[in-house]
Amino acid sequence: MQVLFAENAVPLWVREKNTAYPDNQWLALVAEENSRKNAEIAAMNALARAFNTNISSINSANQSFTNTIADISGKQSVDTGRIQEFSQKLVQTSTVSGLIGVETDFWQSDDKQTWYAIARMNRSECAKQYHSLMAENEKNIIRLLADAKTLPHSLDAYSRQLFALNIALANDNFASIAHVLLPSLDKKFSYGNADAVRTLLLETSSSITIYVEKVAGDTNGRIEKAFKTFFSGEGFKTGSKTNANYLLSASFFSEEADYGEKQKNTYVNYTLDAILSDTKGKEVFSYQDEDRKGHKTVQQARQLVLRAVEDSITDSKEEGFAKNFEEYLSSLL
Repeated sequence: MQVLFAENAVPLWVREKNTAYPDNQWLALVAEENSRKNAEIAAMNALARAFNTNISSINSANQSFTNTIADISGKQSVDTGRIQEFSQKLVQTSTVSGLIGVETDFWQSDDKQTWYAIARMNRSECAKQYHSLMAENEKNIIRLLADAKTLPHSLDAYSRQLFALNIALANDNFASIAHVLLPSLDKKFSYGNADAVRTLLLETSSSITIYVEKVAGDTNGRIEKAFKTFFSGEGFKTGSKTNANYLLSASFFSEEADYGEKQKNTYVNYTLDAILSDTKGKEVFSYQDEDRKGHKTVQQARQLVLRAVEDSITDSKEEGFAKNFEEYLSSLL
């Protein structure tokens, strides 16, 4: 059923959106739903589609960027002062927005059955904010890449290029948003784009060999393989010890736990130690992990232990070697 409104009670943006917010000045989308919240979500989703994406993807990209900034905040290799201000803007925007500079208005029909919401961005003002953010990011990317050139075939170079890539990925995303808002402001980055930085990172990682020695106490080479899988996944070579830039030595120990009384499960304690050294034998990174796993039989418990160790080495989402190695790379900045 069509709802009739008193002409003077209806906001102009409900009746004539383009008159209220001309398209050459505003990117504005209107939605109507049965509740204020649903109307807001619908309007924001419509706004996101104008950028050929969705709110979830925008928020995910923003979170990745803010995490990167948090990781490198305070490091000598970068200046995150102004970027942190922008990062806070991204965090503080509505959880159904994720876009800098979004404005909203709401109106409920007289019969209380329908809510209208408008999500709008001033093209010029918002585009300029994104370009300011990108300019700050560009400065740091250039600085990180320049520093990396002075540290060839090293994890220090790799670390700088890795963080430069993370920032460049964010810049590509911000550039696509700014383009939709105001194409006339488009500007090419001096470093190219994220793909150009990724190419540099791959060149550096492929020039670094991290040799993994046989792991003392290993079972059928499973832990050694896990280390090699992790480093290979990062783009490093793990082949020849002769020309290696770094050497990883590790030891693994496990034993059945004795609790002195009957237990429902059998437990196996384990310890993993790993040391990464440079060509001069200097320790640059170390890792230690100890835990226990239980199952009905000792054989099954040992299998759980090995799987847990493998996961901790290869999966950065786990609290283990991979995550600690990422933190080590951050410390190099």
